[in-house]
Amino acid sequence: MHHLHFEKLTPMEPRKELLAKVERIKAILVDRATGGQPSDDEYSQLRQDLASSSLRDVLPRFVLTSRTVREFWGFIQPKFPSYRQRAEFLQKEFEPLLNSLELGEVDEESILVHSDLFKHQFPAGLPFGLKKPSLAVTSQKGLQRTQFETEKGIGVLREGIYPSFTFKQLCERLDVNIHDIVCGFQADL
Repeated sequence: MHHLHFEKLTPMEPRKELLAKVERIKAILVDRATGGQPSDDEYSQLRQDLASSSLRDVLPRFVLTSRTVREFWGFIQPKFPSYRQRAEFLQKEFEPLLNSLELGEVDEESILVHSDLFKHQFPAGLPFGLKKPSLAVTSQKGLQRTQFETEKGIGVLREGIYPSFTFKQLCERLDVNIHDIVCGFQADL
């Protein structure tokens, strides 16, 4: 399990400040998802602050990909038909990060399990087919964006691939001692 310990964070990003920023960006997104018209400037500044912080890898993916409130609306509106479903989705996506910030450490594994781990690991998707896919890398507002170009005979897996549990939970369900597995891997090395 990977942890970001807050004593290792730079003085520029104290835990309470990060917690306040995550809570505020969540509130802005919930406002937009339920019909409000929040400030694009405030959202963009918070997004930039969080994307350049130690929390970048554990933020919900849509925060990194939605540069404006309008782009976020384009993501969430077709995904869920009702305000309630949108608000519940946002609660589920932000809850592990907020809980971890309140407790003092960020458990990346549990946060990624609540979001889509596959999308985190393969942001452009995972291509398959008989031909070699073409990958396009573009730059937008200082961030890189990668995507596979659509071609006949090439498919791309994009989301919802992995089951929603951790390696530790898998070992528990299979009644296998995780310590024995880890020690076995180390002995093989």
